Amino acid sequence: MKFLKKFEGVDDVYKLSGWVNIKIDEQLYIRMAKYVSALDTLMPRVKDRYDLYKKVEMLSNIDKHIQNSNVDIQTKISIITLLQYLNEIKEQFNPSTSGFLLEGFLATLIHGVKIGDYGASDISSSYSELDAVRFETESGRGVKKLDYQIKLYKNKGNIKISWKKEKKCDFYVICLKNENGTIDVHILSINPLDRDSYIGNYLVVPRGMKDIDYILSLDDIDGHVNLNTNKLYTKSHKFLIKLDVTSNTIERLISSCGDNIKNSISKVYTSLSELQYDVDSLVTGYDKNKRKITVDLAKSNADITIDKITTDIIDLRGNF
Repeated sequence: MKFLKKFEGVDDVYKLSGWVNIKIDEQLYIRMAKYVSALDTLMPRVKDRYDLYKKVEMLSNIDKHIQNSNVDIQTKISIITLLQYLNEIKEQFNPSTSGFLLEGFLATLIHGVKIGDYGASDISSSYSELDAVRFETESGRGVKKLDYQIKLYKNKGNIKISWKKEKKCDFYVICLKNENGTIDVHILSINPLDRDSYIGNYLVVPRGMKDIDYILSLDDIDGHVNLNTNKLYTKSHKFLIKLDVTSNTIERLISSCGDNIKNSISKVYTSLSELQYDVDSLVTGYDKNKRKITVDLAKSNADITIDKITTDIIDLRGNF
């Protein structure tokens, strides 16, 4: 599978201290979708569930929801898990793979899809203004369809943006990783009427040209343009969102949900991780310590782990 080639040489299971063993593989976005549904319940308007700015903004202000006694614990845990997925993508993969995974993360966040049109756009989402509940993103149907190009970079500087004369994106999402582990998310629009967030204001202007002349020439450019990330910080624009997805922040959010729940969740995911090893042992004939193991022993270990998972889940439910 083309998707799996992106993960060659990369261990597909990573551990974050104190909580969930996150698994990054081709099923990532299917698992994520379940947690995104919980996030949707906090959106004031149905159509906001398909608005990338609204979704990322909510993740950036998650403290107020975690502290809100009216938000159920399942929803809080789902949101924290989404943050943990994003942190894992940011920390554990090389720039190319991180960018690839981030596209899928953001697409899932707005019930969209990753698309492949050779760099013109990375993800697409659509919804109906009149009947937002019944839209069909995956088939491309919907009254309003939005295309996004996604960029994830560690260092500030100039970023090459794919720029197709006949097919431009509605939004260009520039994600910049800071040294302190946070991410600055800049959502720039193709529409000049958006003023502060118009992408033309942040492009590198060729020597000898005036800003306005270059902006007027953008419709005729076919290939790429360069975005000056320094301008994102020297000019004011309202669509800058700061995401704090560091491990310490996630641990703090988990702790605020209660130590008992934290410990119960940790037990469930540890047992699930053990079950993964048990299944691998059945298939390969080797245990997690790379020692040979019989089929009967591997099956017995799996049965014991399944019983433990059942017990751990019962304990977890008792804490809700």
